[in-house]
Amino acid sequence: MVQLNPSEELGNLLELERQQVAAELHDGLLPYLYAAAAKLSALRKSNPDLDTRLRDVAQWVDQSRETARQLMSGITIPPGVAADPIQAAHEFLVDILVSSNLAVFQATAPRPDDPVPNDPAPNSQKESSETSDLNSNLPLIEWQCGGDRSPLHGRVPESEAIAVYRILIELVRNAVRHAAASHIVVSCQCRTDSTGDSGHEFSIEVKDDGKGFDVDIFNTAASGGLKWMQGRASLAGLELSIQDSGGDARHPNCGTLAVLRGPLATAPAETTGSE
Repeated sequence: MVQLNPSEELGNLLELERQQVAAELHDGLLPYLYAAAAKLSALRKSNPDLDTRLRDVAQWVDQSRETARQLMSGITIPPGVAADPIQAAHEFLVDILVSSNLAVFQATAPRPDDPVPNDPAPNSQKESSETSDLNSNLPLIEWQCGGDRSPLHGRVPESEAIAVYRILIELVRNAVRHAAASHIVVSCQCRTDSTGDSGHEFSIEVKDDGKGFDVDIFNTAASGGLKWMQGRASLAGLELSIQDSGGDARHPNCGTLAVLRGPLATAPAETTGSE
């Protein structure tokens, strides 16, 4: 039997509690919402005079069902998280943010020398087309973490991968909801020390051009805020820092830079996506 350390045990307990909450949503809440939706639909059909009056109520029930579905999706862990937490987070965020009309996505080749995410480079290599309208007023999330797999693919243990998945989702959602940003860049790098024998580590950056870092925003976020994210990172042996990223003359908002760092379990099989 494998002996877990206290941090791993606590992390497992947190995930078990999340699974129990998801089960309660699925078995306890959703059946009532579906029953309410069915009853409202029947009433509107059999009583034309009530149709207009019940329309708003039906929409509220539908929105509640969608919210419950999104909560369940966020609580449960997709099968691919252990193999590639960044790609799993990307898929979740595209599903939630795009379907809710909160953001648009653009996947591009990494641009490690680009210091401030203000304007997407005109010659960026587009690797996918998750949105066809890059001129939307919605915030643009530029995903510089590879195509079908990220630099972290197969290179972190499961407990670490789950933490990366949870924290990355939270950082991007906070930037979309609270930063008033027009452009958000998500990137990932893997590094090796000068000897090449040890010290393999990764860093994930979430950088925006919004109104800057406000600790009160993170600490009052519905999902638990900065303390929750830092605690989750610490349990998994990761380090999370959040700070103002600095602006420029064209974009006076200083923006926010969040960096998540941690060790890699294995050296990369090839150098693609690594430094």
